[in-house]
Amino acid sequence: ELYKVNKIWDLDQLQGLSDFVEKASKLDCQANRPIIGENAFSHKAGLHVKAVLKDPRSYEAISPEKLNRERKFIIDKYTGRAAIKNRLRELGIKLDEKDISNLLVKIKSRPRVIEWTDDELRSLLNNV
Repeated sequence: ELYKVNKIWDLDQLQGLSDFVEKASKLDCQANRPIIGENAFSHKAGLHVKAVLKDPRSYEAISPEKLNRERKFIIDKYTGRAAIKNRLRELGIKLDEKDISNLLVKIKSRPRVIEWTDDELRSLLNNV
């Protein structure tokens, strides 16, 4: 129940409808639009990521799974410990707190990198 509206919405059709409207209207759908934008379920700022990892509803009114989408945590100059720990856990890499701190310093020392890929993180880890 969102905004006290009790309806059953077929959200599977939302992305297709948005794509159709975008094509028919010849208007570009902005990546940052809520729910249907490419970045709608992307998170990167430290406290923001920490909150989403604890309870996604803190920043997501609709779960990405309801829209056949995936949540994404971006590693960049705004990254915090929670995002790093989450990504390393996904990659099966264990680091102690000191090494995580060193990794964060290295990431933040390269602010021009828009988004660190998994391969770039692995390469960076080889130098920690």
